[in-house]
Amino acid sequence: MPPKTSRLTAFDLNLMAVAEAGQADEIECLIAKGASARAEDNLKKTAFILAAENGHLECLKALLPHSRASKADCEGTTALGWAAMRGHVDCVAFLAGVIDPNKVDKKGATPLCEAAEAGHADCVAILAPLTDVKKQQQNGQTALMRAASGPGLAFKHWGGGEGDYVSCLRILLPLSDPVATEWNGRTALMIATQVAGQRKMLGHSEEKALKCVEMLIPVSDLAARADPEDRRAAGKTAFEIAAGFEHAKAMDLLARTADREFMALFKKEFGKGFSKAFPRWTAFVEAEQLARAAGISSATAEKQTNSKKSRGSPADESNVPTAAAGNGSRKNRL
Repeated sequence: MPPKTSRLTAFDLNLMAVAEAGQADEIECLIAKGASARAEDNLKKTAFILAAENGHLECLKALLPHSRASKADCEGTTALGWAAMRGHVDCVAFLAGVIDPNKVDKKGATPLCEAAEAGHADCVAILAPLTDVKKQQQNGQTALMRAASGPGLAFKHWGGGEGDYVSCLRILLPLSDPVATEWNGRTALMIATQVAGQRKMLGHSEEKALKCVEMLIPVSDLAARADPEDRRAAGKTAFEIAAGFEHAKAMDLLARTADREFMALFKKEFGKGFSKAFPRWTAFVEAEQLARAAGISSATAEKQTNSKKSRGSPADESNVPTAAAGNGSRKNRL
């Protein structure tokens, strides 16, 4: 039940309680007795916001003629923002025609951002065509970045960090600027890579985070670096962020020619297990070696290498060549 304040009558409190509980048939009766749909609790939530927060569509329909639909709570979150955050798809579809989807909260976040971070793909699908997807919050984050960060959120939103972030990215990518950066210079790819590393470190499933990394790679600048002053990314590329967590799967996805010296250091540590831990990079290096020997392109050689492996041939365990320009020892780079 909403916190009681001196401004609320008993009828106002009852109206908020039935809206929160989804008892739509009692709303008109309470309003007829003097309850105000515009009354606010001490968090500035109205009965309309409480109905949206708890996913009660019929209550929203009953309250709409008596409410200021676009009214926001103390955090600047509207009924649409709450419905999007909680993943109430039917309420989002209804409210998107009543409240401006581009209306932002005090952080500068749209309802789309909240739905993306919570992994509510159905809500994202409704809101994305109606919202300025490239709009950045006060901290520079976009809806795409919020979706990329979602798998790292433990119980912040009621999905426990296990929403459908892959589908959210799939919807948002064609409408977004994937190379945009937040206030500390991190891109969506860097954020997704950091989340994958954090989930590995905590022993949580990395599958969704890694899929987000994989989806962002083709449209991202792999050479981009975060702000050197950022305590989390400290001027690193996405690959170097993955290396800091010793996340082999993410490193294998992100490794470029410029990362050759890093990979040589890890090869020494992994020994014969390197090719299994880094299959993509191993295929790339083998293709380079084959191309040099045969005088063909690396792409053609890589196809031949992959075809050979698919027939069960053992991988070459030769040392990875190192580049003259490097990033220092493994200890220094981590």
